[in-house]
Amino acid sequence: MSLGYGVTVWLCQGHASSDFQTRRSGRDFVRTLSGIWKANGCLTSARSRALHAHLASLKAHPRRPQPGSYAWPELRKEVEAAYADGLRPHHLAGSIHTTYATCPAHPPSRRTLERWAAERRWLTARPPP
Repeated sequence: MSLGYGVTVWLCQGHASSDFQTRRSGRDFVRTLSGIWKANGCLTSARSRALHAHLASLKAHPRRPQPGSYAWPELRKEVEAAYADGLRPHHLAGSIHTTYATCPAHPPSRRTLERWAAERRWLTARPPP
């Protein structure tokens, strides 16, 4: 997961969850990472800026109703199945935007399609019973 400022971390499922990263306005997440980095003597200025930016982003964007891409759950499942088959966002973006050009709701942006690909949820999805 990228935190910005050139900082990328690998997290277990529990710490990678949105619930943990936003708990107490992000303070638990920031305290955990900064504590680990301080204890190991590797809390750099870039890491510190990334953690401050994480806190600032949560203050700037408080939790709200599910926006944009969450309004397209069926499309997301179809797109993720295509990603699992090896397609990439640039293969799909044109056809998605053409298909939904006349829809009153805006289709997911190219950036959203890239985010869906980066999240790789199809790798952890459970098959239906």
